[in-house]
Amino acid sequence: MNSTPNVPYINLEFIFTKIYDFLVFIKNFIVTGGHVDTASGTTDYAGIVHHTGSWLLTILVFLFIGLFAWAVYIRIRIHEVDQNLNESYSGHFIPPVPKSEHKNQRWVAITNHFASDNQNDWRAAILDADSMLDELVTGLGYTGAGLGEKLNQVRDVDFPTKQAAWEAHKVRNIIAHQGGGYNLSERQKDLVRKHYENVFRSSGII
Repeated sequence: MNSTPNVPYINLEFIFTKIYDFLVFIKNFIVTGGHVDTASGTTDYAGIVHHTGSWLLTILVFLFIGLFAWAVYIRIRIHEVDQNLNESYSGHFIPPVPKSEHKNQRWVAITNHFASDNQNDWRAAILDADSMLDELVTGLGYTGAGLGEKLNQVRDVDFPTKQAAWEAHKVRNIIAHQGGGYNLSERQKDLVRKHYENVFRSSGII
């Protein structure tokens, strides 16, 4: 006698009921923060999630407060260390000299002569500027009978404005030999002044 076999099947109604219950728990968690169903004896998942979330939130808040306090402490310590270092080394640094006090008074007098309308003042300015140039080159360790001989020894790599120094020195030699008989034009005067200024500014003495 053939018997009808038991065919297993999936209870879709039961599955959908559980899904619905879970969604209800989620809704209760969002709206009311969960509840405890003591009458049915079922596990209140929403309540567990809410309780766990509250603890995690509390821990995160205290952790944030602790990190913030630590960051403030570190910032205060860094500020204190910077102050101590500044006080310790302040006496070892030379304070910067204001630009107005760093002027080379000798060069100021020379430029005043260059600005004159008198050719004799221009000649005097060139002679004095060339004397400054001689002192500069001598201070670099070069020796010789005159500035021309010293400039011949100077290497271009050590004295980048050597050509400008030569051009200005050539005019000085003409003035030294011809004196007042040399007609120095205003354009030539300005060019010589720029040569000397370029040399002195590049060397840092003005």
